[in-house]
Amino acid sequence: DNVVNRARLYRDRRDFVIQPGDSGMREDYPTNPAQLGPAENLTMPQDPTLLSFIAQHHYTVLEDVATDALCFILSRRTSARKALSEFLGDEHGPLPIAKVQRQVTDDYGARPDLTCLDEDGNKVALIESKFWATLTSNQPVTYWEGLPTNRRAVLLFLAPDYRVDQGTLWEELEARLRDAGHELGPADRRPGLIAARSRGDQRRLMLTTWQLLLDRMATRAREDGDTQACFEIAELRGLATSASEDERPTSDENLKQLIADSVRRLEQSKWADARGLAWGQSRGSYFGHFLRLAGAMAWLGIEYRALRQMPERPLWLIFSEYSGDDTSVTLEEVRGRLEGRLHTGMAWRSGEAYLPVELPLGADRDQTLDSIVDQLERIAKLIDPEGPTYR
Repeated sequence: DNVVNRARLYRDRRDFVIQPGDSGMREDYPTNPAQLGPAENLTMPQDPTLLSFIAQHHYTVLEDVATDALCFILSRRTSARKALSEFLGDEHGPLPIAKVQRQVTDDYGARPDLTCLDEDGNKVALIESKFWATLTSNQPVTYWEGLPTNRRAVLLFLAPDYRVDQGTLWEELEARLRDAGHELGPADRRPGLIAARSRGDQRRLMLTTWQLLLDRMATRAREDGDTQACFEIAELRGLATSASEDERPTSDENLKQLIADSVRRLEQSKWADARGLAWGQSRGSYFGHFLRLAGAMAWLGIEYRALRQMPERPLWLIFSEYSGDDTSVTLEEVRGRLEGRLHTGMAWRSGEAYLPVELPLGADRDQTLDSIVDQLERIAKLIDPEGPTYR
């Protein structure tokens, strides 16, 4: 009863991992567990493709599926390789790419997603596929150091449009190289593409969007009359679109997990206490978790009614008066200590104080979580300057 009857909650999800909001009570899952529900209940990505549909329902990490698909196309379609060669080229012409390999470990211990070789088997480019995952410890320094310095070579990162356009991923790549003693020249910034050349050799770092690269590949395939390549690129485009949206840190499901992780982190730092407190939710109105923050009763969550008015602010911290709990800081005291920071243009219920939690633009999941926790801890310090409160 506490497992199978969760079926209704999982209709539109690809996993069966217990998540916030799962009560396990039969009355919360009235649908017959043997019934999936009508086909219209299946959520499909915008402009879905067969590949994206299969990948979403059978794989956990869409990034790996997209990388495999890209390697498949580049390995088998001459038009796609020509497009990549031209895209990675410079004033001296296209980069000579004859072969593409998947996850080959080099002498430096680097294992990039794709390695591009010329006719003689020389390494000419490394490609790393990203959607919203954080950079690993090897990225980009070990990859950069694995490129030859005596001829043209490129390290290319692929990422969603939003992550490229905001520039935060480029800044992190550039900073990591600089900290390791590698200096880049001025960045050439174009729509969907940022590139810079090493100051000491012929290596180049490039960051581009999945959309832009696939557009170039599709254009070349059409010009060459390669209908099979056109079909495969369209399939990969659908998957990339789905992964870019579904795995975005600020998507609904990911925000719910970030809320849980934030509360957990605040308890670990002793600024919050959530013992005995539960998730507070109302379908279509709000979804979040109650917590005692620095001695005050609060709720951290998605306020859907505010989201309709302010789509850039889905996450809110709401303080309330709750006589049934042992809190040491009253709502009026919270208002006094946070004066000037509270949002005054919105109040769904009397006796509450609203504070938006700003989400960093274009950040990956770990950066988003760190930002949320940092904001909440700074708020907690204003409420309780002598804290952490629960040490």
